[in-house]
Amino acid sequence: MKNYKCPTCNKVIPVDRSEIKAGDEVSFCKVTQTSKSARFSSREGVVESREGDVVLVKYRKEIIPLNIKDVTPAGAPGPLTYAFVGTCECEGSNHE
Repeated sequence: MKNYKCPTCNKVIPVDRSEIKAGDEVSFCKVTQTSKSARFSSREGVVESREGDVVLVKYRKEIIPLNIKDVTPAGAPGPLTYAFVGTCECEGSNHE
């Protein structure tokens, strides 16, 4: 698993979503909404196909169309992690 923590600023390195392709495991947020509340839960699925900014993710027996911005590679930090820790903005940093 890749290390997503910047050694310089200790913030989270942005995920490169351009490398997500069919067959990759990804994480996404599933929303269950009722009339009075909403429940957010993190789920993992497998990318069936990708066309531009839309990926079709297979979760259990369901195929879910999602925007590429709504998925992250499995094991990568999710949106909440970026919100709490912050995103690395180091200029010219080589995070390899």
